[in-house]
Amino acid sequence: MKFSIFNFAWLHRGSPTKSGQFSKLLNKIYPEPPIAGLEISDSAIHLAEFTKGSPTIRANLLPPGIVEGGRVKNKAKLVSLLRELVGASYGGRKLGFVLTIPSSDVFVQTVSLPAIALRNLDEAAELNVRMVSPLRQGEFYCDWQRVRRDEAEGGPIELLGVFVSREIVDGFADCFREADLSLVAIEFTSLSLVRLLASKKFTQSMKPYLVAEIKPEGTTFMLVFNNQLLFHSFHSWGSVLGEGGAVKLADFLADLTEEINNVSNFYLAHWGGAISDLIFVSSGLEREIEEAFKNRSFKLLKSEEATPALGAATRLILGEKEINLSGTSSLEIFKLNRALTFVALWRTVLVSTLGFLLLLAFGSDLFLRQLARIEVNTLTLNEPGRQELLALEAEAAKFNELVSLVRGARQGKPQIGQAAELVSSSAGVGIRITRFYVASIGAPITVSGVASNVEEAIAFKNRLAREKSITSVDMPISSILPETDGRVSFTVHFQVLKADFPE
Repeated sequence: MKFSIFNFAWLHRGSPTKSGQFSKLLNKIYPEPPIAGLEISDSAIHLAEFTKGSPTIRANLLPPGIVEGGRVKNKAKLVSLLRELVGASYGGRKLGFVLTIPSSDVFVQTVSLPAIALRNLDEAAELNVRMVSPLRQGEFYCDWQRVRRDEAEGGPIELLGVFVSREIVDGFADCFREADLSLVAIEFTSLSLVRLLASKKFTQSMKPYLVAEIKPEGTTFMLVFNNQLLFHSFHSWGSVLGEGGAVKLADFLADLTEEINNVSNFYLAHWGGAISDLIFVSSGLEREIEEAFKNRSFKLLKSEEATPALGAATRLILGEKEINLSGTSSLEIFKLNRALTFVALWRTVLVSTLGFLLLLAFGSDLFLRQLARIEVNTLTLNEPGRQELLALEAEAAKFNELVSLVRGARQGKPQIGQAAELVSSSAGVGIRITRFYVASIGAPITVSGVASNVEEAIAFKNRLAREKSITSVDMPISSILPETDGRVSFTVHFQVLKADFPE
């Protein structure tokens, strides 16, 4: 797979213009598949998808012991629940899923690179992000995305690096694999929520925001600037638990206010400026939050309006690079398969077209050959020279025939001459001989003539038959034919007995 990815790297890199043009063409031929967002927390699974622009969200509560502290504890049960939820929701349709996992054990760190790193940003970012990892090498997955704040041309490049334990990611990825679900990308709830707030216009460009997501597991605080995540931290309820494991409202509000101040000071120290806009995502504590922060500018959203699963479903698969914690990049595999499908499609079209052209050329060649053969024969038969040649051949054949007759006549001159005299004497006055034909010595002689009537013709035939030197006299009735002047023509065949003629 690595070899294939490198081979097709040109499909995803190169000049922005060529890359953009290729992406547009590829999107038309092979559009992005439908994407669904899945959020898995300790207490529930949320499944979200946009259908014709409208969001659809389904949720299943998780029994205790399946996911704890953002880690999978019971794979078999989670696989069963995933199959049940996805199968019931999508009827077996093949979708790509973007999984968003709890942010509690996901670490973020901003990294600054010099402008020269743009020449090979991927390699420089990978190296520098790994160097600032809070986890031990080989035990984590990491990724990065570019943070675009107010970068001046030629100024430093700011990145957001993200780190998570392999154990956490592999636990969820194995469940998806066993459930036969296509996992396109893995991100975390803070990233998904910030994307959703931007798409709903709750945040604006070039403005800082502090977002607090309040859940049963604890509160996640996020710093947002220019619709992008800069920082997040998870604060559990452990520090404010009272007797019996309950959290008092006053302690909760005091702790919430203190953490907001701490995160605001962190922003001031790292990026400068104050944060005046707050966004709370919660359910059930709206009135208390409004009363506690009535002197601050804030927006209050219910968890149902801003579920991270919905933010995961808005992720663009082929847009600008975003963080993907799936280890072996399923997103790159998707892009590669997409490019391979594109190449295979046009290869099939090309082979089919060439095959058709080859058959067309072969058929045309046969047709032209046959047409040329017919034309040559036609021209040959119609040529004046050809007609003259045929006439000369016919004359030559007749001449050869006469030569043969002359040769035969010379060889059998006495016998044939005497036979001619007998025919002439037998004919008398009433018979006119028109033809005396001898094919060869020893062959039958044919005599044609004209008589005054049929009786005279028959009498001539009988006179020949009475000659001793003539035998096998025959006058076919069909050879006796009437002439226009009342006379009849006839043909007599006979054979000469050589022994009866004196030499």
